[in-house]
Amino acid sequence: MKKYAILVNTCDKYSDAWPTFFYLLSRTWKSDMPNIYLNTEKKKCEIENVKVVTADKIKTGCWGERLRNALSHVKEDYVLMMLEDFYYESPINIDVIDKCADAMEKDKNILSFQLVPASEVYRGEVKDTYEEFEGFALRERKGTYTFIAGPTLWRKSDLIKLTRPSDTPWTWEWYGSLRTQLYGKKIYCWKSFDNPVFDYDIAHGGAIHGGKWVGYKMRELEEKYGIIIDMSKRDVVEDWIKDRDIKTQVNNKPSRSIWRKIVDRIKGKMNSLRRKSITFNNILYGGIRRLF
Repeated sequence: MKKYAILVNTCDKYSDAWPTFFYLLSRTWKSDMPNIYLNTEKKKCEIENVKVVTADKIKTGCWGERLRNALSHVKEDYVLMMLEDFYYESPINIDVIDKCADAMEKDKNILSFQLVPASEVYRGEVKDTYEEFEGFALRERKGTYTFIAGPTLWRKSDLIKLTRPSDTPWTWEWYGSLRTQLYGKKIYCWKSFDNPVFDYDIAHGGAIHGGKWVGYKMRELEEKYGIIIDMSKRDVVEDWIKDRDIKTQVNNKPSRSIWRKIVDRIKGKMNSLRRKSITFNNILYGGIRRLF
């Protein structure tokens, strides 16, 4: 029996991603499967060896409240969190995950093990020279986005304390990272991009981006596993990174001065703030309320 459970966070409108996710998880998890929980809203379904936790009986249905509700159903002390569009492409390194659970059992001051590397943007906030656990680096306590929705092994009791019922996935990552600075426990992240614990399309954020299937990756998975992925319920974007880069190149043509672009962008931001009637005090006190 594993010391941890798997918790897959999702919502009803992503239910078309569930069958392929659980099929690929079963193909890439080459060991005894932990207990699996699916955290969603109201949709009930039958998935073999998966306990579906719905939000029927909670007050607001906010993402943070749903997460806390799902965690209350988990019996294990540690929980491996992931999202429903992480479509794994090679065997998961379960030995690493098991060792992380053992380490957390011995050291109560460990909050989590992030089983993916820190983003390139935040690599400077990782203590690469510090390696208490093979393959992992210690995240700086005041680092940015130390809360991530990517595959992470959490201490369940701490995760409940650091999650607010009103959190959205985005405020959970942002304000959760600030809360950990006050909380003081250690967070480790996997160091290697070349030898991943979880092999999935991290660069594109998963199989779905902006509510659309990442088309080229779906075809790769279909060919590799000999399956047909039902993409009929949402639009398909072939490769949003490539599309973005092409758009950026077009927009960067010297049709306007850089200063004109900056001024236009500032005006756009100001108009957006006016439309939403956001004042400095709204932002300040709203942020403080979310933090605590």
